[in-house]
Amino acid sequence: LFLDWATVTSISTSQISVLSEYIDESYTPIRLVAGGDATFTMTITSEAEYPLNIRCYTEKPNFLTVLSESGREAYLNPGDTHTYSILLKSPETASLQTVELTFIIAMLVDDREMPIQTRKFKFEIARNSKIQITKTVSPQMVKLEGLVSVSIMLKNNGDMNAKNIMVREELGEGIYVADYMNTSASLFTTGISITTMKPGEYITFTYVAKPGEADPGEITLATTFVTYSDALKRLRNVSKASSIVVQRPKLAVSVVLPEEVNQSQILIEWAETKTVRVKISNDGNQPAVNASIKINIPKELKIEDSGNLSVSGNRLIYTISHLDPGKTVELAFKVKAGYIYTLPRIITSIKTEYSYEDTEGRALTGYSGSSHLTLYVVVSTWFKILMVAIIIVVVSLIVWRVGRRVGSSMRKRRVSIGIRRGRARLG
Repeated sequence: LFLDWATVTSISTSQISVLSEYIDESYTPIRLVAGGDATFTMTITSEAEYPLNIRCYTEKPNFLTVLSESGREAYLNPGDTHTYSILLKSPETASLQTVELTFIIAMLVDDREMPIQTRKFKFEIARNSKIQITKTVSPQMVKLEGLVSVSIMLKNNGDMNAKNIMVREELGEGIYVADYMNTSASLFTTGISITTMKPGEYITFTYVAKPGEADPGEITLATTFVTYSDALKRLRNVSKASSIVVQRPKLAVSVVLPEEVNQSQILIEWAETKTVRVKISNDGNQPAVNASIKINIPKELKIEDSGNLSVSGNRLIYTISHLDPGKTVELAFKVKAGYIYTLPRIITSIKTEYSYEDTEGRALTGYSGSSHLTLYVVVSTWFKILMVAIIIVVVSLIVWRVGRRVGSSMRKRRVSIGIRRGRARLG
């Protein structure tokens, strides 16, 4: 009878309070993020007219970890208040699950533990906030300057809010925005800020892009970067790239002197003739048509042999009507340096300009280019030998003339001395 009376009248308890930075109280029951911890507190007041020895404990699922516990036992005089708290850590979870805790208050009588009151508390363990990026691109294959529709969808696949979200789109090399649609231009510069995304909420951005001067083949169209704070207050970074296949011709033109291809400086001596080779390759994945190759020969050189190229003044011209992907055309011609120049070393270059079209007859900005072959016109060996020979001859002549003058002077002096001596004898 005493225990029955004590159970009803001896104590009163407060509602269970929860303290944590990892909970969301907007839900019923409240949500605690997986991997987070929370302190559960209960206040006990003695309403008995006699002292009480009490013990408090919590019945919980095994997957919850006790990090700390305080106020398990207390001796209460009439009217005393006591606080019991327990700090629990939640595990990772693959789905939202409901958890029930039972807080038990027992009275100690003659070393026996007699439960006199219980309180139950329910809450949910929720998956952490997780933003997923989904991108769609249409079409997947496009020609140069063709239009591509891009859709970016951000969705919070977790059970908790994601906060302080920043979204930024970084375009690939040679990619431009043709139409921003409903998207702010700041998405492509500083980024767009979003305060909160609730569980299951999604946001979509759309725009139209085009490859302006992109390389052929599969390239990165754009990469979406997202940063946000999850429910555990950690900064998260996610990104997703999208790609397209660019269909286009791409000519590569190189001009070389085969025998000096590995030399850091290409030299051509006065009056020397050298063979120049031109290599034209289609490195693209579409045919190139109506390709025009123009090679400008500098004034310091002259065309010795044009090969199978057409000559127009000091310019060589070659036309290719059709060049398939992976194919190469090689040309050769000869140039000759002059016999003499005002300087012993002159820098000059052979400039090659080229342009072409795609099979649709488009001559786009990316369908042209140029290259340079730098040469050093230097004094020739034969000229050096000639100069040395001339110097030797000149020096020899000078020495010979000086020797003649010295000899003549000495003869004149001897004659003058002889005359003076003869006069002295006669006198």
